[in-house]
Amino acid sequence: MRAVVESRPSFDPEPPVLARLQPAGFLLAQSASPSFRLWGSYEEFLTERDALFLNYGAAGVTATQQRVAFPAFERWSRLTGAPLDLDGLDEFAAHWRWRAHRPDAPVYGQFGVPRFPERHEVAAAGVQVVRVRPELYVRWRDDYARAALLETPGLDAYATHVVEYCLPSSARSRLPAVKSK
Repeated sequence: MRAVVESRPSFDPEPPVLARLQPAGFLLAQSASPSFRLWGSYEEFLTERDALFLNYGAAGVTATQQRVAFPAFERWSRLTGAPLDLDGLDEFAAHWRWRAHRPDAPVYGQFGVPRFPERHEVAAAGVQVVRVRPELYVRWRDDYARAALLETPGLDAYATHVVEYCLPSSARSRLPAVKSK
């Protein structure tokens, strides 16, 4: 009897990204969200982040650390619906890191709940995928339509604006949306 071996396409997913905050950013996080008050001090926060990083390494997973600005994460959270907690911060850090290495990549908007950074790919086929809660996009779209100046842009254009507003960039031109109305 022969064993049947399935061939699966292999892909190299982006490594897990752990967010790092500056001390002032951590204090802002503690004042903005109860979930960041679980740590009594910045040193406790860093110790836990470092322990997770080392545990990934011990498990054979190459994780990376990314320093992010908390005010940018707050904007990201308001515009995408990402939770203002550590999981949301790590997913934001993954987007930050990906965008830093690909400043001119297009952006694709997708309805969904930004959560669980370990399950969400930040990009697919060289396109950054930004998950947005539907109600946030609909509210923005309706406000935009009320102005009646221009045709209302689609979800991809909204996601592109979110990326431009929340993620750092060198002097780059306006990002292309994958598709626009």
